[in-house]
Amino acid sequence: LEVSRGLVSGFAGVCGVLLLALVSAVVRTTRRSPMTGPEAMIGRIAEARETFTDGGRVFLDGEIWRARARSGIIERGDRVEVTAVDGLVLEVRKHS
Repeated sequence: LEVSRGLVSGFAGVCGVLLLALVSAVVRTTRRSPMTGPEAMIGRIAEARETFTDGGRVFLDGEIWRARARSGIIERGDRVEVTAVDGLVLEVRKHS
C-alpha cells in the first residue's frame, strides 16, 4: 500500500492547525476571570435602591443585594461599583 506524500503532508498540516486552535482556546479560557462566585461580582456595576451611608440595598443582575458603602453617602439611583463581597453583603463605592 502506497500513500502519497502530499496527502500525508496535507493531513499533518490540518491536524497541526486544529491542535493549535485547540491549545489557544484552552489558554484563553484559563486566563479569563471567574464567571461565577463572589470573585465574579467584584468590579460589577449596580444601582442603589435607597439612600444609605452604612448599609442599604442595591440592584445587580436582576437581584436585590444588601450593600455596605465603603465611604460617603450613596444616593438612591446612584451607580455603584462592587469592591468586595462579604457573605451576602456587597461592599460598594460610587462609580466614577
